[in-house]
Amino acid sequence: MSNGLTKACILMIIVVILFNSVWATRAEDCECNNITPTSSGNASYPDGWECKSTGGILTVYITADTVNRNNYIEAWFDADVETSSPYIWSITGNGFHFNNESGPSILISNDSSEKIEIWADGTACGSVIITLEDQCGNRGVASVRQPDNGKWVIEEEITCGTVDSMPGAGTCNSNYYCIQGAYRYLDSWVSGTNGSIRWHPTGNCIKYSCTPYDRNYCYAIGYEPRFYHWGIQLKKKWIWSCP
Repeated sequence: MSNGLTKACILMIIVVILFNSVWATRAEDCECNNITPTSSGNASYPDGWECKSTGGILTVYITADTVNRNNYIEAWFDADVETSSPYIWSITGNGFHFNNESGPSILISNDSSEKIEIWADGTACGSVIITLEDQCGNRGVASVRQPDNGKWVIEEEITCGTVDSMPGAGTCNSNYYCIQGAYRYLDSWVSGTNGSIRWHPTGNCIKYSCTPYDRNYCYAIGYEPRFYHWGIQLKKKWIWSCP
């Protein structure tokens, strides 16, 4: 074998090693944020590439949780996990659009720092659910309501315990409400007399994250002193829907 042929073979081997090393580093580091998305939001990745984070949570931020007709709010996201573009934004609701009042309901972005405009047109009502997903299955959700055109519709009702009736017994409830985006929440705490024999919790109900809790007792009419809560008796969740 000639010296020229030997050098060519050695050079080819070095090129192959360097090429494989580059793609191995890319797969390990998940450096895919510069891939240009297609119109469908799909992307093509090199052989051997794997998502570094899957099923993680993307935190979607909004400038306001209400939007008037013929106006818009902005949305963007942050994440504690490594994300992979392109990012697929979608909205579900009546009269809501991306970019302008007649824009699409699906938006594809290749920039994690981009602020997205979500518009309510002149017919918008109820609420809009905003969903974001990257190419590795990391996902985030937020919601916004059009405050002047809608009604609250019960979506979830959970009974967390029962209270037996007893002659002469007193019962009281503390009801705590909150509203976040498209949803309204209620935690109803219960207490009263003879709790050890009247109160029957049916599960370990945890309060909704946004409901306040400024005191741990209530007053039963005609009884003194105050009674400390036994637990949550009832939880409810409503969604703001078109009338």
